[in-house]
Amino acid sequence: FLGAVHGAMQAGAGQGKRPYVYNGQLYDLTWRSSASEGMLQMDARIHNRMTGKVTPFRLWFDGRSADPLPSRIEYQPRGFLQLTFVQTGPAPAGRYRSAVPEEKA
Repeated sequence: FLGAVHGAMQAGAGQGKRPYVYNGQLYDLTWRSSASEGMLQMDARIHNRMTGKVTPFRLWFDGRSADPLPSRIEYQPRGFLQLTFVQTGPAPAGRYRSAVPEEKA
């Protein structure tokens, strides 16, 4: 999942689709990103191919950064629960990159 989201963020403005496997199940990450004053908003959804469940979420990040870290994440895991995560300070330089493995072609 993180590798698919990271790849989508690096793609910049536009739209796309990436398959990925999690816990033995195949998922599709689809997204559409739009830019405004250097910030990108990504509207995305996760589709579980086995169950058909679709989970939407949103990310905001600096589109000018070579390795962006989301400044805001919105996710609604249940109809009655919406979670919002907001970055409250500067991201530590270079610390999170190793947590996202590079995809091999």
